[in-house]
Amino acid sequence: MTHTLFAHYLAGLRQSGCHVDPQQVRFGFSAFAALRIGLFQLYLLGEVLSQSELVVGEVAAPTAVPDCFEVMMAAEACALLAEM
Repeated sequence: MTHTLFAHYLAGLRQSGCHVDPQQVRFGFSAFAALRIGLFQLYLLGEVLSQSELVVGEVAAPTAVPDCFEVMMAAEACALLAEM
């Protein structure tokens, strides 16, 4: 899905007369997506924590979850940064 979104984003840039390196645009796209969604997740976590009671002494067992969108975008941004 992000590849389709990015392709349209690049097409829009080109139509507006902006001709830049697609790899640099992809880096900015990926880094911004990771940052924006990651910050929103932190905001939501803060809201949940502020509305729940604090339980001291209980530790939840970690669970394995697949990488979420912001983690995939952050990993892509890191890989692109290493290539630049």
